[in-house]
Amino acid sequence: MTLDIPTLYVVLVLLNLLQMVALYVQYRINKSYDGVGWWLLWSTFEFFGFGFTLLRDIPGIFQVVATLQNTAIVLGTIFVYVGVARFLNIKENLSVIATILLLFFAGFFYFMFIEDSSDKRGIVINLALTAIAIVTAVTLLTNRISSINDMMKFIAVSLIVHGAVLLYRSYLMIWLPPSDDMFQPVFYNFLPFLMQ
Repeated sequence: MTLDIPTLYVVLVLLNLLQMVALYVQYRINKSYDGVGWWLLWSTFEFFGFGFTLLRDIPGIFQVVATLQNTAIVLGTIFVYVGVARFLNIKENLSVIATILLLFFAGFFYFMFIEDSSDKRGIVINLALTAIAIVTAVTLLTNRISSINDMMKFIAVSLIVHGAVLLYRSYLMIWLPPSDDMFQPVFYNFLPFLMQ
């Protein structure tokens, strides 16, 4: 049996569904903790974002599906940051969120409608996700709670590693031959699965 990228996306969608159910249960049990509802939103948006990936090959709807898919994933990641800020009882930085979203949409739509390039859209998405991961990691490292300090450091380091992998993926997308299909079995198309 060969494990191709579309099959990995099916597995990823199923894993995100399980994660969404687990976070829903946590939300129902722990409504008093700020942030948990935002993490449930993150999981829901990731589920739909990765689910939309499976519809990319349907003729005539690629641009709509790609926009919904990537918007859901980027917004979901922002919800992680908002959830972390709320959990730590601090105000999320709306100007940082707005800047990341503005740059993401400007780059994404430019490389969708003006200069159609799957790799360049991928780089824009990677950079947006990296920026959000770094902002979230910095938020965790600068607002520590002593009782969960080790866990916060671990999550922050994980986010930094996640961002580094996405930057490495962007580097590969720049220097390796272009790939117009995210389902093509090239190394950098497998990288997102290593971080899930």
